[in-house]
Amino acid sequence: MIRDTRLKTGEKEFTMRLRSVSMLVVALGMLGGCRSGGLPLLNYLGLDEPMDVLIVTDNPATSALALFEYEKLRSEMQKGIGKSVVFELGFPIMVEGGLRNGWRDIAIMKPIHYAMFDDTADMEVLAVPTDLQGRDGQRALLVVAEDSEIRDVDQLAGKKVAFGPADDARTFAAALLLLRKSGVQKSDLSRELLPIPGSLLHIADGTQTARHVLKKQCAAGFIDEATWNQLPDVPGKGNDPARSELRVLARTEPLPDRLLVCSPKLQPPMRDKARAFLMSVGHEHPEALRSLRITGYQPPSTSMIEAVRSLKDTAPVAESDAEGMDAAAAL
Repeated sequence: MIRDTRLKTGEKEFTMRLRSVSMLVVALGMLGGCRSGGLPLLNYLGLDEPMDVLIVTDNPATSALALFEYEKLRSEMQKGIGKSVVFELGFPIMVEGGLRNGWRDIAIMKPIHYAMFDDTADMEVLAVPTDLQGRDGQRALLVVAEDSEIRDVDQLAGKKVAFGPADDARTFAAALLLLRKSGVQKSDLSRELLPIPGSLLHIADGTQTARHVLKKQCAAGFIDEATWNQLPDVPGKGNDPARSELRVLARTEPLPDRLLVCSPKLQPPMRDKARAFLMSVGHEHPEALRSLRITGYQPPSTSMIEAVRSLKDTAPVAESDAEGMDAAAAL
């Protein structure tokens, strides 16, 4: 019995150490450029400079899988443009400078990362992905309980409102913008005592946000359109909230899940090849997109790009809130 206990303890310690080492390797790999895609000898000799695609991530420990998810797309892209292609993981701080200086050719990023650029005038968005329903963007919905006395957004001043994660463009950045346009500032909202005194209420899961609203733990909450569509029409046997129990008070502008942004230093012929490949891959190689849970890519509309750029005013707020959440997690 004692021996078995020691073995289990040893296995647990080994697993924890292995996990820590794995996270360290991923982080160090990102600092040096963690790559996907074997490069032929000509690349090392500098005779065939590859196209470099950066996958932007906030958390390297949870994003290593992205290289594997993008591998089939990388392979088909390499064939489609007739040039070696590598995908790398990188932090948001690496993106704008890397694109502007030509160190990176394309970057795949969240809308909030693009909004935080100092200048996007010469940073062309080549494409945005379409989800499994063929949509290139979704909204966040501001919901209240069906029996709530709140009828207008401006009535939320002084109330507690639930937001999504601090790095979520729809349920936080765009949500703050929607409130501001209705005359409700961040400072007008009721704050939390925990985990950080004075912080806003952040809930990672949209279904939990709906539960908080129905239990009157907050006056209103922002949930992603995808979560809203997955809720049942009417209450069932379980505890899942239903759409009939909630009322949509307002909707944010639609935003994409990701943007593929091109370096201004990428030569027009290669830019055109990359764009043509992205526009056709969903029809010609749908299997390359299955691991990404998308059906293709399409050019972004002017209104969508303007909606993303409008998040810039909320970006510093979102960033400081994220730092507060990180500090709380470290306690």
